[in-house]
Amino acid sequence: IARGFRLVLPRVLAMAMAMPLLSVWTTLAAMLGGMLASDLVMGVTPSYFIATLPDAVKASNLTLATAKSAVFGVFIALVGCHYGLRVKPNTESLGQGTTASVVTSITVVILVDALFGRHVHLQESTKESFCIASRLGTRRMPGRLPNDLRMRFFSVKE
Repeated sequence: IARGFRLVLPRVLAMAMAMPLLSVWTTLAAMLGGMLASDLVMGVTPSYFIATLPDAVKASNLTLATAKSAVFGVFIALVGCHYGLRVKPNTESLGQGTTASVVTSITVVILVDALFGRHVHLQESTKESFCIASRLGTRRMPGRLPNDLRMRFFSVKE
């Protein structure tokens, strides 16, 4: 069995599965933290927060985050395996390989994220140009606070 199938493939598959799980876990933790903060600071009830969450966050954003994390996991595993298989049997080589692997992985993730951002931006700008006229004045823009919260949040207290 080739080294690629025996050593690399299981790690790549594991990272492709683990990273989306980590992404979902951290997204849920962030949403719970946001719900708690909005309750404590602005008085937004958890039920209202959950009810208005789909207006503020599109499901496509969550799908995109999960897909990106799977792709990032594949690239991180490939870079790690590439440098790991080149390590010589001494500690100096191990340290250099680890450092090079981490730096390269971070760079690859930033570049791939930029490609994702460019691709998504091009798709959204195309959609926006078709439906911008129908959106003006006809529905509430996503991400804006309702009037009662806007007044409470931005009003000056004396």
